[in-house]
Amino acid sequence: MRFKYYLRGCGLGILIASIILMICFHLKGGVMTDEKAMERASELGMIMPEETEEASENLLATQEVTQTAEPTVKPDTQTEEKEKEKDTEKEKKKDTKKKEKKDEDETIMFKVSKGEVCRNIAENLYKAGMVDDAEKFRKYMQENDYDNLICVGEFELKQGMTYKQIAEKLTAKPE
Repeated sequence: MRFKYYLRGCGLGILIASIILMICFHLKGGVMTDEKAMERASELGMIMPEETEEASENLLATQEVTQTAEPTVKPDTQTEEKEKEKDTEKEKKKDTKKKEKKDEDETIMFKVSKGEVCRNIAENLYKAGMVDDAEKFRKYMQENDYDNLICVGEFELKQGMTYKQIAEKLTAKPE
């Protein structure tokens, strides 16, 4: 007998909830038409398909113009330009070697604050230019059980240190 009343109550609840939802749906504006959807999309800053087609057509037209243009440089000047490019490349290589030597001697003071996790420390080391990849360094720290041994304080780190050297510095008590 009680089960019968329970079922009636559930049925009435579902019926009332359905009526309330239908009323809310109609008060909100009903079905969204394509025009309303396009208008709302433009309000949100979305790009319409017509705009992208025009942009791609303009891009194709400029590419065709640049491809049809013939080079105006004479053969004699081309070889001179290639030689100049080679000279500038050699100078750049020399400059980078000098910078690398200076960078190896450069030291930075790296601070580890209380509550910092290994991921944040790795990202900060990457930003400081001490490691080449923050995620690789974080994984190295975890795989070698350095991640839970990091000490709080300031550490003097040199450019060009290996992951192991950095990890050992960070896990040793600061001076």
